[in-house]
Amino acid sequence: MVSTGISLSQLRQHGLMQLLKKSQPSTTQKIVIDYSSPNIAKRFHVGNLRSTLIGRYTAKLNSTIGHHVHSINYLGDWGRQMALIIAYWPKVRPSDSYWNSIGDGEKVRLLTDCYVVGNRAIESDEQLKEDVRRIHDKMERIMLEGGEDNEEMTQWRNIVRISINHLNHFYSLFDCHFNEWMCESEESRRARLLVSDLLEKGSVKIDGKGVIMEDGEVFHQLGRTDGTSLYLTRDITSLLYRDSMWKADKYTYVVERAQRNHFATLKRVMELMGYEDLAQKITHLSYGRVKGLSTRKGRTEVVEEILESGKELAKEWMEKSPTAKQLTQQESEDTSLKLAISSLVVTEMRRARNSDYEFSWRRTFDPSGGNNAIFLHSKYSRLCSIEEANIDLMNGLDEYPIIEEPSSIPLISSLLSLYSSAISSSHSMESHELTNSLLSLGRECGRAGVTLRVKGSEEKMARSRLALLSLAKRTIEESMGILGIPIIKKM
Repeated sequence: MVSTGISLSQLRQHGLMQLLKKSQPSTTQKIVIDYSSPNIAKRFHVGNLRSTLIGRYTAKLNSTIGHHVHSINYLGDWGRQMALIIAYWPKVRPSDSYWNSIGDGEKVRLLTDCYVVGNRAIESDEQLKEDVRRIHDKMERIMLEGGEDNEEMTQWRNIVRISINHLNHFYSLFDCHFNEWMCESEESRRARLLVSDLLEKGSVKIDGKGVIMEDGEVFHQLGRTDGTSLYLTRDITSLLYRDSMWKADKYTYVVERAQRNHFATLKRVMELMGYEDLAQKITHLSYGRVKGLSTRKGRTEVVEEILESGKELAKEWMEKSPTAKQLTQQESEDTSLKLAISSLVVTEMRRARNSDYEFSWRRTFDPSGGNNAIFLHSKYSRLCSIEEANIDLMNGLDEYPIIEEPSSIPLISSLLSLYSSAISSSHSMESHELTNSLLSLGRECGRAGVTLRVKGSEEKMARSRLALLSLAKRTIEESMGILGIPIIKKM
């Protein structure tokens, strides 16, 4: 039996989440977690999804163990990339009748295409470069000085609105909610004021590279030669604003590993500005890349296309599975979407956060290996069926003693191991520890469904076995809740 520091009776009495909370130090922290944070005018892609799922797990787990969490979605809605889209859009804009007939998802696709083509064109088009510089400068001045929007600002606000609608569709699918939505554009004015203040104090200077802060033999750029702000400067002012609002103990950024130098620079500049304590509160929760993505339509990183292909593969499995129940057409649609979502969540959550991995459609949706969401849901739905088939024994089951018998030991051991993994994950914020332990519990539940028969057993033994299987079902539900895996009771 695994030594976990808890007993089976404690797990039954309190449940996984309450035990997790009880296991933590009494001191609670206020934690601001910045995650997802996509750029607007771009389709929701797998990089956004990684940050979203890892950030959501981190936020849920910290909340579960008793910390006060404030989640932020910080939209990249400002900078030269926006000026490029606005400058190049007249060359690729479709007719008004077509534009008004399509949904927000298709509009975002066209805006993304505009950025991609425009980014290629600007390399050799000097006029386009000048247009982008002029538009960016004009937008920053309007943001700084106030006044009525011009044509470019109106277009920018429409792009932001369309993009937010597009993003909300995916956040609702993945049951993801934020305490706060913030925008990079909100920092434009504050960033310029910060640079002006630093110039006045002599903390920075202007040279041919722009506004720079010297740091020994290196320097950190905080502004361009034309006066427009940089991403780093806007991150500085955003952090100062967040600290003024929430006075948190920790500011966590869930961002790809490739940005580690950016956060090292952010911390260093904060120190140079005299905010040493605040710099120590910055945490970069990094993650690796997903490689090898493809669908039947060709290579893609777009979550919408990934989900559509995932639904098709889930339906194929349900049609072929001898254990899958007959579902109505609507139930089949809902279940296949939940399976596609679950498969993406489990595929992400079972990996070490900083690992790069190859995405495989067949491996993601092949339940035979016992390492994916379809397998887990099939075992969970089987536990639901066992409860339904023995409804007459369910009354008072929580107080009924579980008799340890040779066939029940592996399942009990797996339940206690999952608790240990959850404790470890609460310290490391590594979702794979809990996820892989949950998949192991699913495999043991599959075996227990055969070895721990309830129907046909003597009543005392039947109740004991049902109590253990029901505890496993509840523990799976709680684990799925922390990981953000949808519940499917019938498949």
